[in-house]
Amino acid sequence: MRPRGAWPWAALVAGCGAATPDVSTTSVRVQVSVQEAPAPVVLVATPAPSARRVVAAARPSQPSPAPVTCGFARDASAPRASFAEVSLGHGHSCARIGDGTVRCWGWNLDGETGNGATGSDRGPAAPAQVRDVEGAAQVCAGFSYSCARLRDGTAECWGNNSNNQIRFSLRASCTAEPVRSPVDHVRALACGGWHVCALRDNGSVWCWGEEAPRYAPWQVRLPGRAVEVVAGWHRSCARTAAGAVFCWTVTAREPVAVQGFASPPVQLAVAERFACAALADGTAACWGDGYHGELGNGAPRERREAAAVAGLSDVREVSVHEGRACALTADGAIWCWGQRARHGRRGRDADDEIVGPTRLTAVGPAEHLYVGERHACAHTRVGDLCCWGDNTYGQLGNNRTGSSGDPDAPSAVVW
Repeated sequence: MRPRGAWPWAALVAGCGAATPDVSTTSVRVQVSVQEAPAPVVLVATPAPSARRVVAAARPSQPSPAPVTCGFARDASAPRASFAEVSLGHGHSCARIGDGTVRCWGWNLDGETGNGATGSDRGPAAPAQVRDVEGAAQVCAGFSYSCARLRDGTAECWGNNSNNQIRFSLRASCTAEPVRSPVDHVRALACGGWHVCALRDNGSVWCWGEEAPRYAPWQVRLPGRAVEVVAGWHRSCARTAAGAVFCWTVTAREPVAVQGFASPPVQLAVAERFACAALADGTAACWGDGYHGELGNGAPRERREAAAVAGLSDVREVSVHEGRACALTADGAIWCWGQRARHGRRGRDADDEIVGPTRLTAVGPAEHLYVGERHACAHTRVGDLCCWGDNTYGQLGNNRTGSSGDPDAPSAVVW
């Protein structure tokens, strides 16, 4: 495994980028139902000796009015795209549109936005259609590459190929044009940092890219048929038809069962050092490294077994990224915890850690939730894609660049 913080930029060929950005990526899948949104009571504890700010949240009995979508009154005449799904990478975003096309925006050093160009850390600041991708049934964004699963069961990827996550036979370290992936009969894709995993029609899971033996796809030896696969930086997890959860890394490929669930998991999300699940009883549980509050149980420590996230009910989905996690509840409310949880990006200072869920009041009600490495987005019930966090590379899709880290000032993607 590559040491954390060391990246293969030296291997990039002319025409690809050479800068060294920050790290990690995940993508999620979502579904919600309707209920009125309550507001949290936020309790601020005495700072710990490390000067961390520790925040816990509890839900009151009296509901508050539903928050305003994207923090502003929307112009009803502004266009909306019929987007069906979104995935967020390091500094770029991609959306699958209802007509089967894909649009991407943001960081484009290695061609990850699929617009035919490479070499610019600032790509399109608003959604631009990916060339030559039609019939998309799913989209996922990795660290600096992107993929689409097509309706015919094949998959195509574009962007950085330094670990052969696009395809070994490409023999180039990046491509701005979509390239056919080495696995077919694909039911679902999961894009990790430098690896890709595919759930095939027969329930088997295959991965390729970083540390793959002989650069070829390898089958994950799961004890049963998989129904879901998710990928983080070096780590991946799968949920089987029997309701069991197994996780593995790109170097330790033997799947390890996760224990401790109070109810069967129904949806997974994984980062580099921890993972979370939405459970059938409406609660959420997390496991792994919790030293920045990312497990959401008020105990900043590591857990091998899943532990319930404190104070959450009616959870419909979870989304995580390194250092932080968020949950979407049935009322459309978004609750986040961990490092720099409110700002949609991982922080570097130790004074902004939330160890219990706190509600983001300027976004929603939401139907879908997506958390990326530097930014986060929500698909609101009125049809906007509302994003907040870092916008250095135009990854918020509002046709501008520059930081917008305040969660109280989100903006709608300009289609």
